[in-house]
Amino acid sequence: MLNRKLHTTNRISAQATGVLFRGFRGQGDFAIMAYLMKLAGGPVCSAADLARSYAEPGHDPHRQVLIVEINGLPACTSRVYWVDQLDAQGSIRRVYHSLTFTLPEWRVALQQALQSFNQGRIRQLASEHAAGPAAYFEADQAVGAGELQ
Repeated sequence: MLNRKLHTTNRISAQATGVLFRGFRGQGDFAIMAYLMKLAGGPVCSAADLARSYAEPGHDPHRQVLIVEINGLPACTSRVYWVDQLDAQGSIRRVYHSLTFTLPEWRVALQQALQSFNQGRIRQLASEHAAGPAAYFEADQAVGAGELQ
């Protein structure tokens, strides 16, 4: 389960109380996600749009979505997912993505903790996949990109 208190990060002090990294709790979270995406400068969509998107095959908000709350208020939503692509040589490669929408006032404070959390989650997802194509990690520009180790 993704629900857990954040005890240490490089940017938010260990004394910070009220910071919660949690998983998707249900349909009500789609409205929170849409709100955070809009305020973070992401695409504008409705809770209904997100619900439709996550109803498609291969989308599971319970495994892919993270919501960060600070003092009980939403500050960030993040999603990890993967797609299989053909590379230039015609080989299949699996690319894991991290897509994060953080309120501007929390971007610096949460960046390193989110990067670490999402990379750990991607490693977990990759370990659950049967041996297959080469695996790579791509993230939004705040996190960077690189080969999955």
